Amino acid sequence: MYTIVTELLDAGDLEIGEDDLSQPFTLTWGGQIVTLREAIRSFGSTDLRDSLRIDAPDSDNASSVRAISTLNEDELKGLAASMLEACKDDTQQSISGLPSLTPSQLREEVLAGSSRGKNFIEIFRLHALLLEEAIRRDKLKIVENRGFIDVIPLDF
Repeated sequence: MYTIVTELLDAGDLEIGEDDLSQPFTLTWGGQIVTLREAIRSFGSTDLRDSLRIDAPDSDNASSVRAISTLNEDELKGLAASMLEACKDDTQQSISGLPSLTPSQLREEVLAGSSRGKNFIEIFRLHALLLEEAIRRDKLKIVENRGFIDVIPLDF
């Protein structure tokens, strides 16, 4: 997977909307939800923070933000459910080859642990890993607001 991430980020910046910054992204070591903005504040470079107009980190909080790779299955499940809860229900979420669901319907699938819910959690995890690496490499760029992060379509 790391080769794919490297190739994607070598091709150019990952584009996000201003609204994407408020999405649940990871957790602190104490279990609190961290938004994408807070994650960038914590482990993004000064250049990246400046380009995205994000304040410098509070030194106490910066070390408490966890890398996506440190989250266990239950933590990823809760985080994916929180992200879906933050989405407007007038949108549709789709996993390739399956009928579309509203975010609240997909959230129920995630919480129930269905195969569709597990697929979404894996998509969420992979997407978060891509975003995390983009933060580390200064490869994020704000584009005109597009609503919440578009999950990359993956087939399982």
